[in-house]
Amino acid sequence: MTRVFDLNVILVMGITDIDDKIIHRSQELQVSFREITEYYEQEFFTDMDRLRVWRPSLAPRVTEHVPHIIAFTQGILDRGLAYVAADG
Repeated sequence: MTRVFDLNVILVMGITDIDDKIIHRSQELQVSFREITEYYEQEFFTDMDRLRVWRPSLAPRVTEHVPHIIAFTQGILDRGLAYVAADG
């Protein structure tokens, strides 16, 4: 879009840097979850570079926004648009 139409494009790519699989893997390897996620994030961006894919303008990580995610989810629950399952 930028090259063809001369538009200012902002690409935002969310990075999931914490989830159950990452936590379990970090416990299994006895390393911090950040060591695992930083390694794979770097590999991902290296692959993007090799493929000549433009990197995103912003790449926020889930761990940077946990309070916002909790508040958003609580709002959905408070409005009755979601429910808590027995298994969490």
